Amino acid sequence: MAWFGAAGLGTATAVFAQSTPAAAAGQCLCCNLAHCPANTSMSYCQAHQNYEWSCRVCSGGACVTCLCCEANGNSLSALDCRPT
Repeated sequence: MAWFGAAGLGTATAVFAQSTPAAAAGQCLCCNLAHCPANTSMSYCQAHQNYEWSCRVCSGGACVTCLCCEANGNSLSALDCRPT
C-alpha cells in the first residue's frame, strides 16, 4: 500500500469478491469513476483532488487494489490499479 503516497485523505476499502477484475473493467474496476476510462493522470488528480479513495476487487484468489481520484467537481477522473 506504500504506492498510495501521502495523499492525506481517508481511505475507504470495498471488496467485491463476486466480481472478476475483467468483468468490472467497464466500471474502471472497482472505482466507479465519473469518467471511465479515466481522463487525467493520477498525479494531476492528486494535486487538484476533491475525493480520493481505494478499493479492492478479487477473483479466484487474485486481487487488484486501486487508488481512485476525482478532481475539479468530478470533471476529471484517475485511477492507479495494481495486483495485491
